[in-house]
Amino acid sequence: TSDSLKISKRLGTRHRAALGISEEMDSISIIVSEETGRVSLAIGGELYYNMTIDEVKMRLLDELKPKSTLIYEEEGEELDEEEEKE
Repeated sequence: TSDSLKISKRLGTRHRAALGISEEMDSISIIVSEETGRVSLAIGGELYYNMTIDEVKMRLLDELKPKSTLIYEEEGEELDEEEEKE
């Protein structure tokens, strides 16, 4: 679980566990409140609380979209995939 002082004392063990996992691992945790049904996300040590379904969808799509990979030329210059195609 997270020891972060940023997390509200109103949030329970489920939120603290999800935040702790996202602090330590490259992961996304989806938390659904048993009491209220509210949805939250923990990503990179940040907690996005009380999100709408549309907000969750947009955040997940953004986080999961492929990142451009860097390709190294022999001279050691970095090129992304778009530059390489030119």
